[in-house]
Amino acid sequence: MTELENPSARPGMIQMIRIQNFLKRKLGIKHDEIEGQIAPERIERAEKCIENCADLAASKMHEFIELVTQDWDAMKDLDLGEERTRISQDVFINAHEVHDLSGLCGHDLCAHFAEQLRDYIGKSDLSLKAQRVISQALVDAIQVTHTQDIKEIDDPRAAELKAMVQKAIDQYG
Repeated sequence: MTELENPSARPGMIQMIRIQNFLKRKLGIKHDEIEGQIAPERIERAEKCIENCADLAASKMHEFIELVTQDWDAMKDLDLGEERTRISQDVFINAHEVHDLSGLCGHDLCAHFAEQLRDYIGKSDLSLKAQRVISQALVDAIQVTHTQDIKEIDDPRAAELKAMVQKAIDQYG
């Protein structure tokens, strides 16, 4: 504080203010511990939490892939209308969840196809057969990457899947 901020301070006097580090308190670090060090047991606990989170994310990724597949199967042959619009929004949201969770789990190829599906569903009314073929190719690619556990975008099997999707886009896009 300056003299202007604290009128009771006498000219030439310095007022000391102790600042607390709230992050350290949340982490459970005591003031007498070594500066910049985190207790090993806290690191171990955090690593277990991350492992549990990764397991949960993989399980949720599988659930959302199932939801995308079910919603797509229910939607693909519906005529334009409220029901189709509602289900397409569900496909969009669930594809977005698949994208996020698969990226978190290191399934980069699945994240890639889920992102493509999400973006395509978001900008298309899916009323044409061509649009349905492209969306089906993307749903199939997501399923294959998951069931065959193809994670990397540069995996040789990934090239085949990308070529399949690209063929659908080129032929019907």
